[in-house]
Amino acid sequence: MVSERRSTVVVNEPNGKRDEFMTPEERTEKFKSQTDRLYAGLGRFVVNFEELVAAMRQVISMHVGNVPGPYHIRQQQVAHIFTADLTADPLARTFRSILMLAFKSYEHQEQLPAAEKLLSNLCSRIDNINKKRNTFLHGTWHINYASEDQQDFSLAKGFKATNTAKGLRLDHLEHSAESFLEAAQECIVLRDLVQGFGLGLLTDIDLLKNFGFKDSKMVRI
Repeated sequence: MVSERRSTVVVNEPNGKRDEFMTPEERTEKFKSQTDRLYAGLGRFVVNFEELVAAMRQVISMHVGNVPGPYHIRQQQVAHIFTADLTADPLARTFRSILMLAFKSYEHQEQLPAAEKLLSNLCSRIDNINKKRNTFLHGTWHINYASEDQQDFSLAKGFKATNTAKGLRLDHLEHSAESFLEAAQECIVLRDLVQGFGLGLLTDIDLLKNFGFKDSKMVRI
């Protein structure tokens, strides 16, 4: 008879016991399940971030193309040409400048101070998620590795090296699938705000009836 090896998993039980066991096969399955969630969370963030980027390009092109026909389609194409090679940071700054220019012809001029605060908050959040994106995509992750006695694989660990004025800075990274998914969800929220606010400004809707602040963040009302 072939005996089955078992490896100890240290857990904190309510009764104080620490005696749960896993077979090597169970450990392998747990490793695959937890690392798959990490890969999926990171991948979802990448896809959702690019949806945010596409939304900014769309709004820019719509504003640039806001001219009498039949020239509006050509103007939109010109805008896409100029933004096609822009990375997220310069694209976000272009998006902000285009909307600041559009404020000059906004029908509800009395709303400008409040509307500009909304745009500032939106762009600040875009800047923050872009910094997170740079860390996520340019960090070196060790998801598919584990020590022989490791029993939990729910955290993605890694590092990101950066040259600074004071020399090399090494940032140690640690994220769960939940934190990747939380960042992915923020991209979706920002995408919807970019589209709603940008196109709302283009069509002269009452921005303050549709957008406001909740917990110091811009939201749809």
